[in-house]
Amino acid sequence: MLKERRPPFFLKKEFISMFLLGVMVLSALGIYGSNDTNGSEVKYNEYRFFPLGSGWVVNINGIRYQFRYLPSELESLKLGNFPKIEKVYLAYDPTSKNFTLYGVTEEVMARLGQFGVNIVPSCVTEEDCPGELPIVNCKQSSAPILFFKRAEETKIDHDGACIVLYSPSVGDLYKIIEKIEYQWIGVMKNE
Repeated sequence: MLKERRPPFFLKKEFISMFLLGVMVLSALGIYGSNDTNGSEVKYNEYRFFPLGSGWVVNINGIRYQFRYLPSELESLKLGNFPKIEKVYLAYDPTSKNFTLYGVTEEVMARLGQFGVNIVPSCVTEEDCPGELPIVNCKQSSAPILFFKRAEETKIDHDGACIVLYSPSVGDLYKIIEKIEYQWIGVMKNE
């Protein structure tokens, strides 16, 4: 008579089910527990920020604003005074190896657009510039020009009508944009 062979305990359906359930529970705890605030609100000055996904939300005068970063994470960025504007050219140099316009335009347009800013994509040189985009010049412009450039450190500089945003990565550019937004809604003070 043949003896029935039993599978090892780790191949049994019950064990596999429990193992998968345990992995899912631990994963969920890891996601929600990865934030050092443990899912609770964070206060910055008189404002209360609540976690939302991988970012934060704050309600100011009945308007809900979403951010990737808390204001405390952006305090070290020195931007100077960045007043509210009605129109801005969002420019790039299509011949350089800097950030491409299309890599950041949609995000910046959405973020600044919520403040009623008319954002016009543009180029600083005619060479390789898509035909439908205007060419802007830092020395002569009817509106400010946001110009992104790759650099080792994150900083802001002014060159005529251009506000040059230097950053080592697109993520750091978003930090600059968020700090500007925080200044505009009054959460952070102009420097």
